[in-house]
Amino acid sequence: REELALAGHLPDGGLDFFFRQVFAFQIFFHQRFVAFGTGVFGIDPALPEMEIAEKAIQSIHDFYREIGLPMTLREVGIDGSRIDEMAHHIAVNEGLENAWAPLHEEDIAAILRDCL
Repeated sequence: REELALAGHLPDGGLDFFFRQVFAFQIFFHQRFVAFGTGVFGIDPALPEMEIAEKAIQSIHDFYREIGLPMTLREVGIDGSRIDEMAHHIAVNEGLENAWAPLHEEDIAAILRDCL
């Protein structure tokens, strides 16, 4: 949240629009999305695993849109002018290179750009 405050304001719960982009970026962990998609969204477990994972990601996105959450950075007043600065700040301060799906500065910048 504080990284995004560099460029604009976020409503409460304002990070929800990152989920689709982060999940899509980390699709190589598709087994987690398969379990989530079949267990939470009732996606047919007989489908190919990657299809289930992609449907789970889309279902999360659709649910957030349905309940009116902002789904892009622009929707919360953030343009792309400070993406590199935000990505650097996140990379330096959040330790995401050690996360279950490691993210480096260039990965974070790509995700932020996808969130515009």
